[in-house]
Amino acid sequence: MPIIPSGQRSGDKGYSQQDFIDWFRAPDDPRIPDVGKWSVEGIDLEFFTNTKSGVKDFEKSLQRKGAIVVYIGHSTLDSGNEHHSLGLTPQGESHAEIPNATLRTLLGKSAASLVIIASCDSKTAVGTLSSGPPIIVQNSGANRVTLIPRMANAVGTFLFLLIGWERDGQGQPNDPHKGGHATINEALAASAVEFKGMDDRFELVHGDGSIKLFP
Repeated sequence: MPIIPSGQRSGDKGYSQQDFIDWFRAPDDPRIPDVGKWSVEGIDLEFFTNTKSGVKDFEKSLQRKGAIVVYIGHSTLDSGNEHHSLGLTPQGESHAEIPNATLRTLLGKSAASLVIIASCDSKTAVGTLSSGPPIIVQNSGANRVTLIPRMANAVGTFLFLLIGWERDGQGQPNDPHKGGHATINEALAASAVEFKGMDDRFELVHGDGSIKLFP
């Protein structure tokens, strides 16, 4: 599962990129971070955090057969067009490093089993696809902007539920999901809690939401 997170501190909840990575690993023992809920499922986690190579890392990840690819980071917004996304920018540049048209081509040809684009107004960036794997995007509401910590937490909630775990009262993935491994649609519904009080949300814009990636 390749994950390309932003190189910037998360901000509104006071945790860093490394804090997110440590939490997302969900280890049985913090001293052994590679052994935990993901390893039990036979899933290898890979984090790509070098923003300078973010474009290449993302492109290569999309070509890995069966991978779940997650982009958590920045997009470039058009200030003259209601802040709609112009594409992705791992380095936080003022121009799109992966313009919308390029992103759509990459996704349409992807060999991954699922792609999540957790970036401001990625719904506009992805648009409508006729091919490719299931795609989850960020609907950033009327202002086209969503804080990275909200999206990062939603990614965690979504993916934990796919392998059958809900977050407990402390925010940790320790409560077994009664239905076992969740469908994409069930995981989407669970992720909505991370956007409580906002008109932002994750949306499935391509693919079948009724499937379980881990049956």
